[in-house]
Amino acid sequence: LDEDVRECAAAAAEILPFRDELAALGVRLASVGIASPSGTTTVETVSFKTDGDVEVNWGRTRRKSEFSQLDLPYSARVENLKQVLLEHPGLKGVRKVQVWTDRPVVTKRS
Repeated sequence: LDEDVRECAAAAAEILPFRDELAALGVRLASVGIASPSGTTTVETVSFKTDGDVEVNWGRTRRKSEFSQLDLPYSARVENLKQVLLEHPGLKGVRKVQVWTDRPVVTKRS
């Protein structure tokens, strides 16, 4: 949908100032899309995929969630990702990381 494309483009613009720093830490963003948490269609978020196939859940979309203003600021989301990188360099062993909440939520690969 056009609305989804606009949301993804906005998220890509939000993370753009941090991309070089993340790439230096081994996180190379390859794609962006809209994700719905499993089992629900009520809360949609923007997620990036890395070139290593790790999903980085960036946050709720502004146009689709009235609660998106409660998500962390962009710089704090990147700090959450850096925190995960301390334990999982290059996101090795990680399938998904949610960065928009107070603490990062990591789902490891099985």
